[in-house]
Amino acid sequence: MLHTGLWLTSVHDVDAAVLRFVDMLYSEQPESAFPVNNKTPKESSRNAEIIAAYEAGTSLGELAARYGITKQRVHQIVNRKRK
Repeated sequence: MLHTGLWLTSVHDVDAAVLRFVDMLYSEQPESAFPVNNKTPKESSRNAEIIAAYEAGTSLGELAARYGITKQRVHQIVNRKRK
């Protein structure tokens, strides 16, 4: 059986080689419309939870530790500011 997935051309710089390698790895994958990340819940629901907990008396430090974000980011969220 003939292997047809290899491009037999040379690449003269590292950036082009990396791009070619990634393209070869993911050429069969459909492109996602949004980044896939299982680390945090959807931001809008997370932010609503943070605001509610803060209004109930939870400190910025406790919220930062609970959600794995900085106290500054919690402060921005409770003051309804974007990054």
